[in-house]
Amino acid sequence: MELGPLNQLGKQVAAHLGPEWTASVETLYGWKHVAMLTKADGATLHLYIDSSPTPRVNASGAFPAGYGCDVRTITVAIAQGPERIARHIRSRFLPEYLASYAQAVEHATRSAAHEKVRQEALQRLAAIAGEPVSKSGAISLSRDWLDLTRQLEYQKSLYQVTVTLGSASRGEFRLESAPVALLERLLQVARDFGEKLEG
Repeated sequence: MELGPLNQLGKQVAAHLGPEWTASVETLYGWKHVAMLTKADGATLHLYIDSSPTPRVNASGAFPAGYGCDVRTITVAIAQGPERIARHIRSRFLPEYLASYAQAVEHATRSAAHEKVRQEALQRLAAIAGEPVSKSGAISLSRDWLDLTRQLEYQKSLYQVTVTLGSASRGEFRLESAPVALLERLLQVARDFGEKLEG
């Protein structure tokens, strides 16, 4: 189907769905022409035409990046016209899709909030360490490396500390699943200790 007729179909279906829906035409993957019906809250329907064996409108839904949900696609014979296509979408597709979309948005919002807190904590730790955050999101105060010959582990309910000794005077300290407050204190101690050695 040419873009003009697809654009017209999208606008007609959107009008029958309600004033909160707007329509446009996009090309996905460089070849697939899709009518995009977008709701005020960001919910978006993809309508595209499958001409084999007879022309049908396929309706699917978009979700926030990384939060796809398993919502079935429906098809409606294009011969039924925009009003009946919209009716099928409203009754057979929208209830499940909009509920799943709302859940995905809520999950994405929570994840974004958690990631913001995580990044802020990472920057605080980097400031304490006096070292930049690497591309992989790590902070390092490493001075040297030695082969491990002995290992001592101390298990706590909230985190695990692993001390590895390469010799009587050198070793490594690894802390897993630790509270940020503890990381802040330990990084400050490590930085202060290193400055004393260099002085």
